[in-house]
Amino acid sequence: MTDSGPHDGGGDSVFAVWTRPLDGQPMAGRLRTAQSIRQAINTEGAYSSAIMPSILSHRSAGRFAGAVLTLLGSLFKGSPLPLQCALFAARSDVDALCRQIPRDGVIYLDGIRLYILAQRLRAERPSQRIVMDIDDLLSRRTDLLLKSRQPQSPGYLTEQFSLFTRFLITAFSRWILIYERAALRGVEKRAVAITDAAVVVSGAEADELRAMVGEPLSARVHVIPPPVGPVLPEPATFDHIERFIFVGTDGLTQNRLTIDYLIKIWRRHRPRTPLVLFGKQWRDLRLPDGVSAAGYVESLSDIYNPQSVLLTPSFIGGGIKTKVLEAFAHRVPVIGNSDTFESLALPGYPLVVKEESQLVEMLLQPDQFGPTLRQAAEEGYACVQSRYTPKVFADRWRAVLALPRLPDQALPDRRVADQV
Repeated sequence: MTDSGPHDGGGDSVFAVWTRPLDGQPMAGRLRTAQSIRQAINTEGAYSSAIMPSILSHRSAGRFAGAVLTLLGSLFKGSPLPLQCALFAARSDVDALCRQIPRDGVIYLDGIRLYILAQRLRAERPSQRIVMDIDDLLSRRTDLLLKSRQPQSPGYLTEQFSLFTRFLITAFSRWILIYERAALRGVEKRAVAITDAAVVVSGAEADELRAMVGEPLSARVHVIPPPVGPVLPEPATFDHIERFIFVGTDGLTQNRLTIDYLIKIWRRHRPRTPLVLFGKQWRDLRLPDGVSAAGYVESLSDIYNPQSVLLTPSFIGGGIKTKVLEAFAHRVPVIGNSDTFESLALPGYPLVVKEESQLVEMLLQPDQFGPTLRQAAEEGYACVQSRYTPKVFADRWRAVLALPRLPDQALPDRRVADQV
């Protein structure tokens, strides 16, 4: 696809297209980030939105056929469309949204899965500003899954698949991943070419995407890490440990790997300090003594209390771990490995473990590491207060969207319901 050059069409209004509702859902890292983007845009009220249907969320024979035809057309043209993009590619839905989106202002697109919509909008509107929020670089994620021989993870779409479809995804996972990796790389490169800005959350992934697209398109790639909201009143200083915690559903491969690893450690070494798993667990896990599952919890303050330590060694890299920032915002120390803290501005952070023996020593004798845990909690808290606040996040997003900078004051709590 040829590069159509930068586009200046802007104004102070934004039309956002989301791939799912932002309200009334169990909160997770990406949804909180999306709500923060909406809030940053909507400070003057010049915001409107729509939700792009998928063949899973709005099932019909016509929508399914339209998506399949788009997918087959991409294969015929030699520009294969990722399967996850095909889910949102029914021509009738793209037509309807193109009629709905105003021809002035800025267009915000929620993710690479809206590539077909972006392609159509650019063809019809060569001068209107289009911003795509890529978030995590999915081609890198699929590559890491392949290298670690892990199955495809549909993410939040998991709940929309039938049990039989989940079985098929698992059974043919490696072939799906090989196809998706190649297709995603092509689409990610073309998405940068047809949009005015492509935003990712991780500096490491921004570097990879810039290398993929080369000059001059690399200037369109922006890094905006997720924000963490202020904790009021100011969180208490970490004093001592009463429990280790892990936060995340096992519906995501990266979380499942960590959960299984931690359960193995508790079963083998029997630490006296308990481990509590937060988040929806899809599997019927047999938990060893000292490990419990609390399920989904609405309030982050109930998770990150001052006597907790977040335990989250990661085995799939990519993105920025929102749970780490949330823990730091509550002055909770985090124990992890190099993948856990990828792209975070934490030089010399004291709780990056390199060997399992080092981790086990901390788990068996956590009180001996009290000063180190307190130091880590304070370093993490200082980091999020300087680099990952909602105001810094809003300023970065508004600059990318060509909106005026906000005054130096707290963001108003403006909540709006998106159209379905």
